[in-house]
Amino acid sequence: MNLVIDCNVFISVCLGSDTCRAAVEHAHVNHQVCCSLATLQELESTLLKQKFQKAWFQENALHLLAMHKRYGRVITPVALGFSMPDPKDEIYLATAMAGQADAIITGNLKHFPPLLCGPVRILSPRQYLTETRHDCSR
Repeated sequence: MNLVIDCNVFISVCLGSDTCRAAVEHAHVNHQVCCSLATLQELESTLLKQKFQKAWFQENALHLLAMHKRYGRVITPVALGFSMPDPKDEIYLATAMAGQADAIITGNLKHFPPLLCGPVRILSPRQYLTETRHDCSR
């Protein structure tokens, strides 16, 4: 399974979400995670913002960045040719389409209308874990 993980999921991991942490770790261990230079740049700039300067947050952020850079497959996104409800999310869909991703894992399901996403499924971290853990146990 090819996946793209939205920045908000990584932020939730750093803020202590066990579900998001499990989803990110499961994705990197069991599936191919796609990213682009633009998604990596957004992730790094967001996680290292001044408002997140707590030591425990930064420790988690640096670990996640290193893991994502090491195991993520960096691809060049395609031009979408249309706008998304939140323009900041366009790079994630563009990356998913270029990487032929099966799904995007995000906490902002409403930002990815199914009619715009084509064959790319939009899953919450919990949905992703429920579906893929079930598949792995067969």
